[in-house]
Amino acid sequence: MLATAQTTIHTFPEFQPHFRTSIKHISLQDALPRDFSDMYAPEVVNDPSVLLASGRPIFTQRELIDWTKNDIRSLLIVCTKPDHGLLPISTPGFRYMYLPLDSTDEEIIATLVQSDLYREHGFDPSFLRQTAQYTVEAARMRADNAKVLTKPQWRNIIENYLLNLGCEAQCRADFKRACHMAKQPKSKLARAPSLEPIDEHKSLSSSLLRQALLNTSPELKAASLKKRKLNKSEKQQIWVKVQTELYSRLGLNWAADDFN
Repeated sequence: MLATAQTTIHTFPEFQPHFRTSIKHISLQDALPRDFSDMYAPEVVNDPSVLLASGRPIFTQRELIDWTKNDIRSLLIVCTKPDHGLLPISTPGFRYMYLPLDSTDEEIIATLVQSDLYREHGFDPSFLRQTAQYTVEAARMRADNAKVLTKPQWRNIIENYLLNLGCEAQCRADFKRACHMAKQPKSKLARAPSLEPIDEHKSLSSSLLRQALLNTSPELKAASLKKRKLNKSEKQQIWVKVQTELYSRLGLNWAADDFN
């Protein structure tokens, strides 16, 4: 599995130098871009049916774990420096990153890997680099290896990298939950399904006997409550199922990969 933020500062001319030197940070709201028309292909931004109220395409809104926070972080990666420079952002966990359109592959990869995208999920640096490298290589091929990217091509790299991390984070969370459910203990004393009429008196007696046995036999109780371990084949099946279901839900034609 693998935006230019513009802020206008209104001041009185005679006080402008002093006012500018007093600025220490910028709010997150002011740091975010307001116009997205140059980030996507004309056929996309000119079609109201595929746009959100913000003016961004519908496909930028994903039902993935921690998506909104990291989507905002991705919008703080800019290709031109704002008028105010790259001031610190007042909201913790958000910062500007500068990535020009003429950046080399290595510069793009390094910027993506060093960004805060999905940082709370603790992805291994090698995974981040591999994902960034794959994303950049695929984008260069689509752009006929042009040395200078267009704004939509540039933005596409960032969003594809973000989507890959978002899907990985979601799959890992779903996988952990699915494995937990699969490992739940199944009592060896559990009664097998039967087509015979149920005798309530016998059923109650059996239940009481079972409880008595568990209370008087610590070994039996431990065996009943012990979670079973999943082998590699079972984990692989769960991983593929989790990925397949997620990709289908998101409308992605991606193929599931192997569990590592």
